[in-house]
Amino acid sequence: MAGGRRKREDQKALLLASPKDGTVLRGFPSLPISPIETIEALEQLRVLWHGHRIAVHISSSRPGPGVDTPQDLERVRALIPASVS
Repeated sequence: MAGGRRKREDQKALLLASPKDGTVLRGFPSLPISPIETIEALEQLRVLWHGHRIAVHISSSRPGPGVDTPQDLERVRALIPASVS
């Protein structure tokens, strides 16, 4: 949806693929925001604009909770079994 964000129930999962060493993900915050990202409000466009590749997985199920704040991170960490972490 150009110029805005879709409601959460309409969203599909997006996976940002990064080399195993994590260089793209670690460098993402320092990449300048691209003009197209500003228009479309899609962060993955910043990665593409700066020449990196992404992989997209279309999921038939709703994505899990978003993690945008330290409180969100703690909430999601509580959902992960101790044996996984």
